[in-house]
Parts: sequence; structure tokens; C-alpha cells
Amino acid sequence: MRFVVLKHSRQGCQTHYDLMIEQFEGSEKLFTFSLSLTPRELMASGCAEGKKIFDHDRRFLDYEGPVNKEQGNVVRVDQGTVEMQDFASHNAASTTTRYIFNGTYLNGTFDIYSADGACRLQKIISD
Repeated sequence: MRFVVLKHSRQGCQTHYDLMIEQFEGSEKLFTFSLSLTPRELMASGCAEGKKIFDHDRRFLDYEGPVNKEQGNVVRVDQGTVEMQDFASHNAASTTTRYIFNGTYLNGTFDIYSADGACRLQKIISD
């Protein structure tokens, strides 16, 4: 599966980074998380808070350019392959999914915990 991180700039809004992950190989929709950290900053800190936003179309895996009726712009800052290693549904509103990222900057194993629209990415340190 593939992933991409897009730097999303928009008039009147704070710049953020959209992490988009294929839901399954060849899926038409991408799980999408809005983060305030760049992939490099995420690797350095080991964790990031964000929010789960609406699923995006798979075209964003390869797209850069204007969005939001030309009120914003996206630029790719990272991309690569990703493997879903584990999934756990805690209840109807919260899940934890473990992914292994192999990107230009985003590398390693991360848990993504999402609940009530919020999310947290946590790097898993192996022995």
C-alpha cells in the first residue's frame, strides 16, 4: 500500500500536513489525518497530535496543486509504502492501528489512535 504527506496551505488557515494512507491495496479512498508537524518533526519527536478528517480520493497520492476552489494548495513533502500490521477497535468511536511506514522521511512503526475525531501518532521503539 502507499501513503503520502501533503503540505496544505490555505488562505486564512494555518498550514498543516495531511497524512493519507491507502485503506487497502488499490482502494479509491485514503484514510486522512491532519497534523501540525512535518514528517521530519514527527520522526524527531516520536509523536504527534492531530485530527482524523474526511477520507480523500486516491488521486491525492500523486497530486500537487490547487485545492478548495483554488483557495489553497498542496505540495508533497513525503511519500512511500506502508503496511498495516494490526488493527484494534476499542468501541464504535475509537481504534488503534499499527502501521509500518517506509518513506523518504517517515520511517518505522507507528500506532495511530483515533477517537472522536482526534488522533495521535506514536512511534513504536523496538528493542
